Amino acid sequence: MTEPEPSHPTEPALDRPLAGPLLIAAAFFALAAWSWGKWPDPVVDFGRELYAPWRLVLGERLYADVAWFNGPLSVWWNALLFRLFGVGLATLVWANLALLALATALLYRLLAGVGGRIAATAACLVFLGVFAFGQQGGIGNYNFVTPYSHELTHGFVLALAGITALERACRRQGGLAAILAGLLLGLVFLTKFEVFLALAAAFAARLLALLGRPDTPGSLRRVALPVLFGALVAPACAWLWLARELGAAHAGVAVLGALPYLASEEVRALPFYASGMGLDDPARSVDLLLKWTAGYACLFGLPALIAWFLRGHGERRGGALLTALPFAVYALVLWANRGELDWNGIGRPLPLVAAAIAIGASVALVRARRAGAQRDAAALTLALAVFALVLCAKLLLNARVVHYGFVLTLPATALLVVLVVGWLPDWLTKRGRAGGFARSAALGVLLAVVIVHLGTAREWYAWKVNVVGSGRDAFYAASRGEYLWRVAREVEARLPADGRLLVLPEGVMLNYLTRRRSPTRYVNFMPPELIFFGEEEILAALAADPPELVALVHKDTTEYGYRFFGTDYGRGIGGWVRANYREVLRVGEAPLRDGRFGIALLERIPR
Repeated sequence: MTEPEPSHPTEPALDRPLAGPLLIAAAFFALAAWSWGKWPDPVVDFGRELYAPWRLVLGERLYADVAWFNGPLSVWWNALLFRLFGVGLATLVWANLALLALATALLYRLLAGVGGRIAATAACLVFLGVFAFGQQGGIGNYNFVTPYSHELTHGFVLALAGITALERACRRQGGLAAILAGLLLGLVFLTKFEVFLALAAAFAARLLALLGRPDTPGSLRRVALPVLFGALVAPACAWLWLARELGAAHAGVAVLGALPYLASEEVRALPFYASGMGLDDPARSVDLLLKWTAGYACLFGLPALIAWFLRGHGERRGGALLTALPFAVYALVLWANRGELDWNGIGRPLPLVAAAIAIGASVALVRARRAGAQRDAAALTLALAVFALVLCAKLLLNARVVHYGFVLTLPATALLVVLVVGWLPDWLTKRGRAGGFARSAALGVLLAVVIVHLGTAREWYAWKVNVVGSGRDAFYAASRGEYLWRVAREVEARLPADGRLLVLPEGVMLNYLTRRRSPTRYVNFMPPELIFFGEEEILAALAADPPELVALVHKDTTEYGYRFFGTDYGRGIGGWVRANYREVLRVGEAPLRDGRFGIALLERIPR
């Protein structure tokens, strides 16, 4: 009788209970220390994540005094942190690091439950090395420490907690875990709509898996009703609070977050969104999708095919050499050819991966039902795959791990890692094949991917040598940050603490660092915001209460179909500024004219 193969013959150390978590924790602390203080972008997006909660701490009201087009939860949470621990970038950094640690722990637990500890460890290391701390372009913010939108990262962490709670509720047939899952679903509704939609779809998939469960009939009702009840609590409480501040009608719109704006044809027509989804050139997007899918098949399918012919006894005879060889070969080959690949396209097949896993899990569930068996792991896999697939929908034919993909393609990436490191090698091993060989090759590929992305981040971080801000607000930035900080000190010298500063079209970080408020409730003046809120309304507010200073910050917005503020869009506001203000300081080049960065500070002309 042949001795049975162990489930993970080639990495027994990594399959020990504490080995993976300890390795993940070491990577977390190392990456945090390596990238410390270099996460935010000084101009783009993140300034509003500081400015809005600061204004709420001073007594202003979200939506009424500070315009916002996402759900209220993240701003309220950050304002609470500012009240408890003091206003400062450091407050959000430490809070976000704690949430990142929680997200990593939740991700590990969920993935270990469906793919084993080795696959979960690998997926969490990819998460930390590529998504959590990285910077893959000139703009920061696409990380979990200083995200461009806290609604996205907060929603993601809450979603992982929600799936975990729902899984517990499904296994125990209801109880407090079901109510908790619903509460978390309701909280996600108050963040970003795309995360809520993905989580709601995942909840539906997991609950439908309870239908026809042979051991406990009626379990769907016992779980679904408490979930539904819990899901209504947070939106109802938010509406009541906002109704007290804004009135019932405005509260309803505010609770819906960005959803009303998504109905605008003018917003949907902006080329930024079509390009982000790969719909600006569908034929090219499909061509790249097919090429990258073929690349995935070669990278992960070839070693699996070799493993099939090697058989398990060959793996035992080869020992450590046969295990290490594919790991080294794949890692070195990818690293040697790193300059030949368009790494921005590496995520394109991820929606297909998520769809394939969802189909596979559905088939497993159907077979289990026919056999009268219980398959909780397959049901959880289905929920995770649906969550990943719906999150990827915003990127559609242009899925990527950079930009918005730092959250939107993260679940699909994690499931891909589980597939190639966990499920596929285990499937081969159970059939007497060399599953460890396939796992080793997959780990080599993943190592190369992580190293390439960390190398890119290192290159961008190397430019960040200028200190911006002071005290609890200090961080490192490249030349744009240096220019911004020079202007900030000039603003502080020219403008009293109760003075108003208008920054156009983007750069509210300047308001936050100087603690000078914007003259209107509007935070940014980019093409989407002018469509959302109306340029005429914004101009009327400015003319009624003009600020003492205006800062023009260079921003090329070609991606939205309009290159420069004041000439290609925002002409009314731009003309009003030119007629009523004069330049008193310029740092860098003249802004909003060509491709060179600069900031101009203008003061109001006496009348």
